[in-house]
Amino acid sequence: MDLRKLPDDFDRHLRNDSGMTMILMDGDKKFSFENTRLGKDQIVQSFRDGDSDCVLLLAWTGQYKTDIFEITEEDLDKHYK
Repeated sequence: MDLRKLPDDFDRHLRNDSGMTMILMDGDKKFSFENTRLGKDQIVQSFRDGDSDCVLLLAWTGQYKTDIFEITEEDLDKHYK
């Protein structure tokens, strides 16, 4: 599955924006999702503690559509403080 990468010029803060939902898919194909700061913190920690089969996604909901992006460790380092 080819997922969109987060744009290099992405200037939104992933942790604070409630219009963005983080979704974690683990190696067993189980999903967790959150859009609150605390919930996102837990998802990110699970992603960092998880195995290499984990995939972290971002659902960015706009007025007319929702975009799905794959989030990498580098994206977290840059946009998740």
